[in-house]
Amino acid sequence: MIEIGVINNPRMAQAFVDYLAVQKIDSKVAQTEDGFAICLPAMTHVEVASQELDMFLADPYQDKYQ
Repeated sequence: MIEIGVINNPRMAQAFVDYLAVQKIDSKVAQTEDGFAICLPAMTHVEVASQELDMFLADPYQDKYQ
């Protein structure tokens, strides 16, 4: 698994993983010492998912994440 980032709130982490699933990007949440890691099974979508994570962290309440 490739970790692309960590979110401190488990509900927000799951909301982001759910959003990625709608985008046809496979991912999962893994609890770590630092919070809840967003992990991808392969390098295939790392760049896109990382960009999406940056946008999500900047404004997690956008309509597209609801």
